[in-house]
Amino acid sequence: MNILLLVVVFIFLGCIFYLSFREKKQRMFGEKYLSQIEQQQGYALSLEKLITFLMEIQNLGISTTPLENQQGIYQKILSLALRLVNSDKGTLLIFDEESNEMNLVAKLGMDLPEKITNHRGGHFLREGFAGKILQEGKAIFVEDNEKDARFLSLKERKYYPHRFAAVPLKAKRGIIGVMNISLESEPYPQEKLNLLSILAQQAAITLENIELYQNLQIFYFETVQTLSRAIDAKDAYTWEHADRSRRYARAIAEEMKLPEIMAKNVEYAALLHDVGKIGIEESILGKPGVLTSEEKEVVKKHPLIGKKLLAPISLLAPVVPMILYHHEWFNGQGYLEGLKGEEIPIGARIVALIDAWDAMTSDRPYRKAMPKEKAVEEIKKSAGTQFDPVVVNAFLRVLEKENAV
Repeated sequence: MNILLLVVVFIFLGCIFYLSFREKKQRMFGEKYLSQIEQQQGYALSLEKLITFLMEIQNLGISTTPLENQQGIYQKILSLALRLVNSDKGTLLIFDEESNEMNLVAKLGMDLPEKITNHRGGHFLREGFAGKILQEGKAIFVEDNEKDARFLSLKERKYYPHRFAAVPLKAKRGIIGVMNISLESEPYPQEKLNLLSILAQQAAITLENIELYQNLQIFYFETVQTLSRAIDAKDAYTWEHADRSRRYARAIAEEMKLPEIMAKNVEYAALLHDVGKIGIEESILGKPGVLTSEEKEVVKKHPLIGKKLLAPISLLAPVVPMILYHHEWFNGQGYLEGLKGEEIPIGARIVALIDAWDAMTSDRPYRKAMPKEKAVEEIKKSAGTQFDPVVVNAFLRVLEKENAV
């Protein structure tokens, strides 16, 4: 009887233990399952964030012009990378092919000394994480930089996070830089490495496109300069006039707060607005006296000649209408087509004013320059008829800032 009671008690305790174990196991499984769900939800949110940031980086490439602050672009890319993985420390290094060195171009949350900041002659450029990435093109994860002696010297370790990822910026021509991001409190480094790698690749493509665009713009400007200097062979005054016009046109565009790309095109239009005079006879251009009505009609063709000269150059397409219509009047009484008001491109309205201003204030073979005070009065009187009043007011502000009158 006692044995039977013991068996019953043993079975009862066994059931209790089994039920307790099963409940604990279920709870552990549930917690693990919930943890996996939380991880998946967190990763989904990170992917959503990544897509948003990729679009922001792409927009940087679309909206950036050669005169944009390059440092600001680097800082923006690094900031997006840190926000993507909820980090507060990081650096961005760009490889300089000419000097064969890495230059630190952006940093957040890290106080690096000048020697390391410049990255001039640092041995780790050849042997450290940056050099290794340049050679192999693969991301590196450092679990603890104090224990991992592969990449940083003892002196350099104190300036970098204990746990960080170094990710390459891969462009078409190869590795152009390295992004170092602290992952000190990150539980899933591999997932974050994947996200950072995608972001870094888009950043590399964007930076490469910006560089190509800048080089294209340099070529563009050199083409413009070559064309404008060709005018000098026909008329030395015309070249000097174009150069002065360019400076004032740029100032007016900035005063009117036109977009940078439009301001640059206005500047080019001012430089090239008389390029069509290449097709005008020198005897007419250099005539010391007043032109006959027939000669005036010949000179009036120079905007159309300029259009024909520049039309084959696709890069100058936005500039051509400004050159073609720079002798139109605001009230519609100009030539070639009698456009008026805002039918005339804003660039042409700016060039029209500057063209007249420089003609009035410069010596010509047949007359002396007009005093600037009198030229200002003529400009004011012609606001609303020959010139756009808005452009006139902007130009007067430019002159006032320069104390030109």
